Amino acid sequence: MQITKLARTAAKLRLQPHDKILDIGCGCGWGGLAFAFALVESGASVTGITLSENQHAYAKTGVEPAPQAKHIHYELRDYRHQTG
Repeated sequence: MQITKLARTAAKLRLQPHDKILDIGCGCGWGGLAFAFALVESGASVTGITLSENQHAYAKTGVEPAPQAKHIHYELRDYRHQTG
């Protein structure tokens, strides 16, 4: 249910192939937002960053078996050190 709501939100953004999305805090379901965006536009690259080791571990285990995994990256990093 939650992934459906997130996918609907992502669809409203009209994501395009080669779009780059940054999810700070691995938000909306501990990685769910990045996963929903990748489902809607499989060519978009989604990066989730968080300070929480638990969120990072949870998000990574939830996405690895998915076909979209090659476009989703989760990193354990402080948002203040993000560049680009």
